[in-house]
Amino acid sequence: MRTPGKVEVVQAEMERYNISCLGLSEVRWTGKGHFRTDKGNLIIYSGSESRKEAGVGAILDKGMSASLLGYNPISNRILTIRISSKPWNLTLIQVYAPTNQATDREKEDFYSQAAKQDIVLLSGDFNAKIGKGERGGARHRSHAIEDAI
Repeated sequence: MRTPGKVEVVQAEMERYNISCLGLSEVRWTGKGHFRTDKGNLIIYSGSESRKEAGVGAILDKGMSASLLGYNPISNRILTIRISSKPWNLTLIQVYAPTNQATDREKEDFYSQAAKQDIVLLSGDFNAKIGKGERGGARHRSHAIEDAI
């Protein structure tokens, strides 16, 4: 997302596919915060304090951003966003999960972040592998795109 014009391209695709809220992974922006684009969309992001690595974010269109209750930039890998909705509020958790090289404790800490009373949508890059393994072993594939084609 650091390439000039990338935000504009993503916004155009959101309009094309009628997407009102889009989660972003690996944005590689530093700091935490939000800003409005020239089109009026709201971008919320959570990155590293100094290094341009990892990072998560979300783009809310004008309509969705009007329902924003707040957001919590937990780390450069986790961002939560609360949206006012009926009959319940909605919490979006945008993530960029650690890879298999991370410790079990790091993985457990990462996945334990969730709201307790809202509907929760979890979105992000979980670094998962699907399909048949190289040695013929089966991997989880109940929601693989290749099975739907």
